[in-house]
This record gives sequence, C-alpha cells and structure tokens, in this order.
Amino acid sequence: MHSRCTFEELRAEFWRAPLDSLLDRNPTSAGLGHSRRWLIDQELLGKAPPRVRVGKKWLYRKRDVLAFYGLLAEASDVPERDIRDGGGK
Repeated sequence: MHSRCTFEELRAEFWRAPLDSLLDRNPTSAGLGHSRRWLIDQELLGKAPPRVRVGKKWLYRKRDVLAFYGLLAEASDVPERDIRDGGGK
C-alpha cells in the first residue's frame, strides 16, 4: 500500500488524517519522525502506543498515538515537530 510513498508523503498522510483514523505502521512511524523499524522495536520493548487489531492487521488510532506521546492537546502545532527523544511512557 505504501511501498512507493516517500517519508514526507507518509508523514503528511499521518497529519492529514482525522484524529479517529486507524493507520498502519508506515504513516504512524513517519508521523512521529521515525522509521518503521523504530516503531516495531518500540512494540517489542512494550514502549509503543496502544494498537488495535482489525482482521489480520494491527493499526494505530491517531488519537491514541498523540495521547501516548502527550501531543493530543497541541495536535494543531505538532506537524513540524519530531519525536526523536523517544518520548512517551
């Protein structure tokens, strides 16, 4: 689905999505300013935002991702911000 998208396109997809959107790892990790591998590592360490299973896929609700990293209240200011310090819990 996202195999031909650039990092910037995936990041934009994350920030354009409504708060209740369910997104896969690619736009979610790009929206946070990280790679897909980083998000997978966070999942394995138990440090990733909550996710929901829909059929065979695990998806992230944008609202939950922003809340996990303490960004929900400032969501309108976040698109230019990277979460490179690992933030969250």
